[in-house]
Order: sequence, then C-alpha cells, then structure tokens
Amino acid sequence: MVAELKQAKYYSTILDSTPDISHVDQLTFVIRYVLEDGTPVERFFGFFPISGHTATEMETFLLEQLEKHDIKIEDCRGHPMITQVICLVRHSLNLIGSSAAEACSASLDFFGLLVFFVQSDAGCIALKEGYKAFQAALNEIAADRCQPPSARNEASGLASKFDQLEIGVLTVVWSVVMERFNKTNKLLQTVNIDLGTLVDLYTSLTNFVQEVRSNFTKYETEAKLMSTEVYEADKRRKRTRKRHHDEIESSVDTEFTGQSKMRANINEILDQLISESNRRKESYTAILSKFAFISGLSKFNTEELTAAAENFMTRFPNDVDSSLVSECLHFRSFIPIIAKGRSEKMHAASEEITAFEILQFIQTRKLKSVFPNIAVGVRMFLSTAAANVSGERSFNVLKRVKNVFRSTMLQARLSSLSLLQIENSIFQKINSDQIIDQFCSAKIRRKC
Repeated sequence: MVAELKQAKYYSTILDSTPDISHVDQLTFVIRYVLEDGTPVERFFGFFPISGHTATEMETFLLEQLEKHDIKIEDCRGHPMITQVICLVRHSLNLIGSSAAEACSASLDFFGLLVFFVQSDAGCIALKEGYKAFQAALNEIAADRCQPPSARNEASGLASKFDQLEIGVLTVVWSVVMERFNKTNKLLQTVNIDLGTLVDLYTSLTNFVQEVRSNFTKYETEAKLMSTEVYEADKRRKRTRKRHHDEIESSVDTEFTGQSKMRANINEILDQLISESNRRKESYTAILSKFAFISGLSKFNTEELTAAAENFMTRFPNDVDSSLVSECLHFRSFIPIIAKGRSEKMHAASEEITAFEILQFIQTRKLKSVFPNIAVGVRMFLSTAAANVSGERSFNVLKRVKNVFRSTMLQARLSSLSLLQIENSIFQKINSDQIIDQFCSAKIRRKC
C-alpha cells in the first residue's frame, strides 16, 4: 500500500475514532489516493490508541505516521491548510435530519412514536405503509386482558395518536423526505464519490425539499385517507380571552386553524432541512471552486476556462506549470469523443464530463505526456476525500475482531488482524509461502 501511495503521490487522510470493548479510544487511519489506472481507493493503515482529540494531538499523530512510512505531507490534498475538506458526509446528512426533527414540538412527538416501532432509516416508510395495521395491532393489545396493565395503557395511548391528522401528515411528509435522504446517503457512502457529485446531490436534495414544501395540500389529502378528516386542534374548544375595559369590542383575535398550524410546522421542518443542506453545500462548493477548470472543460467558454486554469495554477504553483491553460484549451476537442464513448456504453449522454472519465480517457489513450498538468489536477481532485465512510466501516471490523471474548487483545494484534480483513484483496495477491516457511522453520522442534 505504501508503494502504491508513493507512486500515486497525491493523497488525503481520513481520521476517525471510537471506543472499543475495553473502553480504549481507537483512532482509525485511512488514506485515499488514485491508482495508476485512475481508480480512487481508500486504504486502511491501522488502529491506534489515542488519549485526546485536540488539533495538536491529531497533527502530531498524523505527522508521525507519515514520517514512519516516508510519505511527504506536502503531497496531502486533504490537509486542512490546503482544502479544508469536511469528511463527514454520512454524519452530515444525519445531522441535517436530526436538526429538522428537533425543529418543532410536533416533530419531536412524531419521532417519539416512530422510535417505539422501528429504529432504522426506512422506519418512517414502513410506518406509512402499515399505518392502519399498526393501529389495529395496538387496539388489539389494548383490548387484550391477558396483557399487563402497563402494556395495555401504553398501547391505548399510542393507538389514539393514529387518529390524529397531525400524525398522519407528519408520517406522509417524513416518509417522502427520508426515502430520498436514505437513497442519497447510500450513494454518498461509495468510495468513488467525488466532490462534484457530492455538491450536485446536495443541490438536488435542496430542490426536492423545496418541491415538497410547496405541495402541502397533496400530502394532507394523502394523510386524510390514512387517518382522519379533521385536525385534533380543530376538535378542541376554542379559548376565549378575557378582554380589558379599554379594548375595542369590534377587535377580533387572530385564530389559527389546525391546517394553518400544521402547515407552519411542516414549513419549519422543511426550512430547517433546506438551511442545513445549503450551509453544508457551501463548504463543499468552496473546495470545488478550486478545481473549477475540470468541470469547465465541458461547459466553460474560452475566457472562463482560462480564468479557472489560472486560478488553479495560482493555488498550486508547485504541482502544475503555466502550460495548463493551453492544455485545457487543447483538451476541449476530446470532450465530444468522451461523451460519445459514454453514450455507446451507457446508452445515455450528458453535457458535463466527470473527472474520473477524463482521467480514464487520458490513461487509456496514453495521453499523459501530452496533458501532464490536466492529469495532475484531476488526480489531485480525485484524491480529495469527500466522505469518511471507510473510517466508519473499519469500526465494524473493530467490533468483530476485538469482541467481548477477546477484550484483552494487544494493540499490535488488533491492528494487524483488522488490516488483513479490511485489505484482504491486497493480501490475496501476496505470495505468503515464503513467510509460512520462515515461521515453520523458526518454530519446528528439531529431533535429537
């Protein structure tokens, strides 16, 4: 892996931590780089115990590991001083949803009901599809005298919530939103995801939520078919405020109907989703703007492409030279060829060509000597980590390797076993016969 990394040159790092079964905080160390054939990969380098999470401690650890493997920190393209990458996409979408769920009391009440039934990403969708079945099952439990009184009382209280139109509307709206967020989240967890696709997905989610916001009546009608026709707020007796002696009798207090209250709650939830999505998208857009010449190859005019290339040269003067501008203008003639090849393979065409397609084309046609600066720029772009998913997945291996039956496992053994399991594809290519022979010769008992 170190040999691959040195050949690739440019890389970015992913650091994340979690406590193991013996309450030791384990830091996972993952490096992302691009292979010679143009494929981006994320390699696991081990687990390391840490005592703190300060910036100084993270910096010290990172520099020590890079120095240990003789890797230059100057080639790191996920370094905070260079790109300021937010490698928390999976957490980011979860935090957006959590923030919206806490936007109003009605949403908190709804998720209290949801957590009772299911604790998964698709839980809201399941609740919507089995709305009547859930309610019937709860009524059956409440009427069953064989059940404990506490269970019957809780079931009766939950069943009554299903008769509220407010819960029905929240179920319909959240099921639609969470279904899209769940599908997007799965795509964001792939290694091949890049910053351009990431920004496009955030933009599409924002546009989708805005569309949901403008179609409240549609979701209200669907909720009435599931639940009831009248809002719970409209069933309650209206409060009459005592008037003071100096008030005008003709003045009327503003009263909100159940529908207007529900619309306000839904808008508050969706506005929070839009606000948080836009805030995170801006961070990724700022990073993406530094590599604007890559996407500009297929959509910028000459002046815009020249400006984008010059901006990149200014930011990375030690990696590319002044011929990047002429290379970009020259390479534009190959864009129709790349688009045609894509349409023949995928039976679909798109105006914008991805960075991965550009690098694959250069590698396949052996054009690296003709467009060296473009190849370097695209490799730097693809080496930038867009998510910390590989770090999250390594924690699953940590739980399997160091479990309750092997809680006293030493750190070196833990890291080695995890490395063998996570990077098994590389291990399978290594001829281990010589290592086995050396081990056997060292352990064999000689006959007298």
